[in-house]
Amino acid sequence: MTDVRSLLHEAVGDIPEDDDALPKTIRSAKRRQRRVRLTAIITAMLVAASGISVGAWVFLRTTRPEITSGASCLTGWQTFNVGTPGNYFNRASGIDAISPSDIWAVGSYGQVPKAWLSPPSPLTRDGDRTRAQANGAAPRVVVTQLALHWNGQIWSRVHGANVPSGGITLEDVSAASSNDVWMVGGGPGGAIIEHWDGHALSVVPSPPETRLVDGALSAVSADSPRDAWAVGSGGGPSAIINPVIEHWDGSRWSVVPSPQVDPPYSTLNDVLAISPNDVWAVGQEWDHSLIVHWDGVSWAVVPSPQVRAPRLMAVAAVAPNDVWAVGATYGDMNGAEPVYPLLERWDGFRWSIVPSPDAYVGSLGDISIAGAGDIWLRVGPDYSKQSTPETLLHYDGRVWETAPPLPQALQSGTVSDLAAIPGGTVWFVGAYAPGRVSQPMVARHCGTG
Repeated sequence: MTDVRSLLHEAVGDIPEDDDALPKTIRSAKRRQRRVRLTAIITAMLVAASGISVGAWVFLRTTRPEITSGASCLTGWQTFNVGTPGNYFNRASGIDAISPSDIWAVGSYGQVPKAWLSPPSPLTRDGDRTRAQANGAAPRVVVTQLALHWNGQIWSRVHGANVPSGGITLEDVSAASSNDVWMVGGGPGGAIIEHWDGHALSVVPSPPETRLVDGALSAVSADSPRDAWAVGSGGGPSAIINPVIEHWDGSRWSVVPSPQVDPPYSTLNDVLAISPNDVWAVGQEWDHSLIVHWDGVSWAVVPSPQVRAPRLMAVAAVAPNDVWAVGATYGDMNGAEPVYPLLERWDGFRWSIVPSPDAYVGSLGDISIAGAGDIWLRVGPDYSKQSTPETLLHYDGRVWETAPPLPQALQSGTVSDLAAIPGGTVWFVGAYAPGRVSQPMVARHCGTG
């Protein structure tokens, strides 16, 4: 049970009538993956490397410099230097696109004294103890939210909201319009919800969910100024973990009862708001996949194909009767290998498994859809093999094709979220490790043909 609980802690207006507005609404509402939590991965990696505690957080106000590009976006990949003032716990975790010239990304960066980042002494195997003797006890990590905006030419850091003392991280973003952008995450005090109104970021009070896994909401999706949803996973009596669902009605956020699921361990990793009476959320219900739907009145569990030890990480849609979910199946519910892709599709009546490309082994961590013939998937690395990079796949309505390999500098990184734009362009964010300290990464693939 202990292994399972630890694993789960790591995991977790009406439809427009005109033809052009519907795909735009769905694209704006789509949300990714929730992947195996990037925060947990990077935290574990860095804590193991340096022995620094992430027990307390302090907020620092962000700046607004321009962010440079690594190459022109003519063919292949274009990377962006999202260098932050941080030297620890740096990553981008969520991205959403309104248009090619209006894109948002979120994440966080951290600070510790430089002396604690120096390599261990070659004279001792206990580098952390050596640094502690020289520099004092392990420091508290100073963590700051990261909010980025793309205007079609440059990425800029956006000033942080006046958040409560203690600092926060941002996990996900959903942009319904240029003046209606939601960001969710958390900090020492629990969940944090922020809103961009076209001029500034502000903190919006969230329900007092103090037992959220990792203290944060995982995903958010909005389809109108009066309709947005956020999900996460929260602890209950006797350490039971159940879904947490919150709703914005135009004036306040409130907790909405989740459907009855099988305790003791059920999580929601992603949410997709298509319209006020058509919302999907996906995750894991013990050793089964979990798909729930909101019909405008209540949430209900929708039957999904049951395969061995599945987890669903992300959901996206082409149309109300064409919804896709991605994840993986594992050797057992504790996440043992082998790991195989899991791709499911809703046709308006039922969920069914879609055969994934045979050549790939690994999890499907995210999906982003720009149209029926423009679907992107992220295939996670195959950890049973050494140095297997992550892969992006594109579906043109007929066949799946592999995108060109990620730039060499990013192949050691972890992709966290995708945002597809009509015309064959896909943006992604995550983290990579060019040296001892991880860095946020933002890149795009320009064109599929």
